Amino acid sequence: EKYDHVKRAITLENQYRTHTLLGQFVSDSFYKPHNESFNSPLGTTIGRTEDFFYQNLEGIENTPAVWIDVKHNALNKEPRSRLCEAKEIMSKLRTWINSNNGEKLDFGIITFYRDQVNTIEKELKKEFSKEERESFKHRLKIGTVDSFQGMEFDIVFLSVVRSNDVRKISDKMKTTRLFGFLIF
Repeated sequence: EKYDHVKRAITLENQYRTHTLLGQFVSDSFYKPHNESFNSPLGTTIGRTEDFFYQNLEGIENTPAVWIDVKHNALNKEPRSRLCEAKEIMSKLRTWINSNNGEKLDFGIITFYRDQVNTIEKELKKEFSKEERESFKHRLKIGTVDSFQGMEFDIVFLSVVRSNDVRKISDKMKTTRLFGFLIF
């Protein structure tokens, strides 16, 4: 584009899958700083009203996005997995997946690394019996971001583990590798 002035990127103008609040967050955080504008804001969800997204799960009733603070408890042996986070996800999953309000919902657990997928799957086997897992296997998917392209879930856990230990990064690298799951 710099050489021939032909625009090679397009900006999405509509979104269909997320709550308006989440769409607006994406619009404000990623499009607005680049002076991208639309006839209707990206935050507007096409074809779905906000009540479509209501789930009434214990502790997060009808909230479109929740941050679950998982305290750092110990150094990880593997930089791309975090056991305490996997355990917290299993705790929430235990509370919600077979509850009255959750028994008809689909759940996705997404992470950036295969190591964390493996950790989550091991914890799933520890937390739920084989019979329990069988009862909801069609309503639960665990995988990396790439494996979730084009899928929709009622409830999504995003497990955000690092690919590196920020304490081991040189001062020169800190500005470009601050976030462990991003390569600049």
